[in-house]
Amino acid sequence: MGDAGGWEVAVEELTVLASIYGEEGFGIAALSVPDGAGEATGPVINSLEQLAALDAPPGPRWTLSCWIVLEPDVPEAGVRVRGPSDESASGDNDAPAVAGLPPIALRAWLPESYPGASPASLSVEADWLSEEQAAALEAQLDENRAAAGLEGLPELWAQAEALRERALDCNPPPLRLSSDAALRLAEHACGVCLEAAPGSRCVRLGCGHVYCADCLRAQAAVGVSSGDLDSLRCPEPGCRAPYEAPVLRGLLDAEAFARWDALALERALAGMADAARCPRCAAVCVEDEDACARCARCLFVFCALCGEGWHPGRACVSAAARLEALRLRAAGGGAAARAALLRAEQDAASLAAIARARGAARAAARRTRGFAWRGPQPRRPAELGPRPHHRPPPRRRLRAGQRGVAGCPSCGQLLEREAGNNHARCWACGAGFCFLCRALLPRRGDAAAHFGPRGCRQHGD
Repeated sequence: MGDAGGWEVAVEELTVLASIYGEEGFGIAALSVPDGAGEATGPVINSLEQLAALDAPPGPRWTLSCWIVLEPDVPEAGVRVRGPSDESASGDNDAPAVAGLPPIALRAWLPESYPGASPASLSVEADWLSEEQAAALEAQLDENRAAAGLEGLPELWAQAEALRERALDCNPPPLRLSSDAALRLAEHACGVCLEAAPGSRCVRLGCGHVYCADCLRAQAAVGVSSGDLDSLRCPEPGCRAPYEAPVLRGLLDAEAFARWDALALERALAGMADAARCPRCAAVCVEDEDACARCARCLFVFCALCGEGWHPGRACVSAAARLEALRLRAAGGGAAARAALLRAEQDAASLAAIARARGAARAAARRTRGFAWRGPQPRRPAELGPRPHHRPPPRRRLRAGQRGVAGCPSCGQLLEREAGNNHARCWACGAGFCFLCRALLPRRGDAAAHFGPRGCRQHGD
C-alpha cells in the first residue's frame, strides 16, 4: 500500500478546501492508479464522500486531481477590456470597462509523495487568458511556493488565493482579449428589443453588429419557415448584410438549418444559366448550349427544357402530351403507341413554331414595304473618300417550283440552293433551315443533329 501519511494529509486538505469554496467552487476530478503497463486505472472517484470512504490509498502509486474555481479580484472602478477590433482606439481610457471577469480555474494534481517530497502540479485556465498568459501565471505560482515557504506543506489554499490576487498581473488593463471573450464580458444594447443583454446572450454578426440571440433566433426561424431568405439580414439600418452560415447554424436547430441549406442551394442553382435537375435522380447537372444535359450520377441524357429524354431535331412535347402518354401507360398501351403520340406532338409543335415565325416575318415585311435590304456593306477606308452610289449586281429572277429554289420557312423569301448544300440560311431574316424538309434549324448544333444517316442528306437531292 502507499504512504498512508501522505494520503491522509491530501484527503484532509481537500476536505478543508471543499468547506471553503463549496460545491460550485471545488470538485474532485479523478483518482488514478497506474497499472503494470503504466496505464492510469483506479476506482471511479468524483465526489469527496467517495474519497473519504477509502481508508487507505488504492496502491503504492496514486495521483489525486481536483479543481478550484476563483473569482479574480477586480478594482472597484472596473477593468477596461479591448478586443482585436479596438486596436485603433485613441487611448486606453477609451476602452469599455466591466465590473467583473469570468472565473478562473486552478487545476491541481497531487502525487503520492505530496506534500513532503513532491509539490502539486498546477494549471491555470480562463476564457480571457491566452496560453502565454496562463503559462506566465503558472510560473508566478511556482515562484510563490518558494517565496511563501510552502515547500513541503499543503499549498493549495495559499496558491489559490495568490492566483485570485495576481490574476491581472500577466494581462494589465486594458485587457487584450479575443473578439469572443470581449463579446462575452461586455454588456450590449439590442437594437431589436431595445434591452441590455450580457455578452453571453448576444451574437456578433459577420458585419460586426451585435444583437441578443433571442431576437436573431426568432427572426431566423420565421424567415426559414416562410422560405424568405432575403429577410435573413442584419437588422442594423443601412447594413442589411446577409447572415453567414456559422451564425445560422448557432441560431437554428438541425431541422431548420437543413431547410435553410436546401433553400439556399435551390436559389443558387436558379441563378445559374447552365444548371438543371435530373428528372430521374434529382442530381444537379450542367446543360450545354442546346439544352442537352447528362447526369453524372445515373447517366441519363435529357432535355433541360422539358425533362424528357434527349430529342435532337424535334420540338419539346407539352405537358398535356406527357400526361396523355402516362394515361396510355396506365391503360396498358405499348411503348410504340406512346412514342407515336409524343412524335405527333413534336411535329405539331414544330409546325406551329414555323407558322408563328412565318407570320412574324410577313408582318415585318408589310411594315417595311417599299424598302430594299441589301445586307451589310463592307467598310470603306477614309482615305478613299465617300462611297459612290452602288447597286446590287443583277440576279436571275427566281420562281417557286424551279429546280434548286425553295422558300424560307420563316419569312417566305425565295432562295437558291448553293453548291448542292441543303443547309441554307435566309439572307432576308437570317433563319437556318433544311432545303429538303423545310425544317427550321434555329440553334447552334441543330444542323449536326438533323443531317445524317437517320435524317436528311446535307448534300444532294
